[in-house]
Amino acid sequence: MRFTARNVEIFHKGERIAAHHRMSGNHKHTTVLEHMASSHRRYAGWTIERIREDAAMMGPATAALCDLIPDERAHPEQASAPASGSSGSSDPMAASG
Repeated sequence: MRFTARNVEIFHKGERIAAHHRMSGNHKHTTVLEHMASSHRRYAGWTIERIREDAAMMGPATAALCDLIPDERAHPEQASAPASGSSGSSDPMAASG
């Protein structure tokens, strides 16, 4: 990898395979949707609120669990996978079935 003030470059066996402009000033990571694995991309737009809504349709115990999970994680993104599994959100038909 090579980092400059404006770019990040990724090399494999001496060949540059990716180059991206750095985001300035936000001090956060950025993700290019096209570079995400397809299994991750399908959940990229999900929010904790969406998962909570799905959980509430499943029942009060599922809703309560999905309310607790984000509180136990340092970052909200870490809660998405376990909470979506609890609410059945990985299956788009689970809440309507």
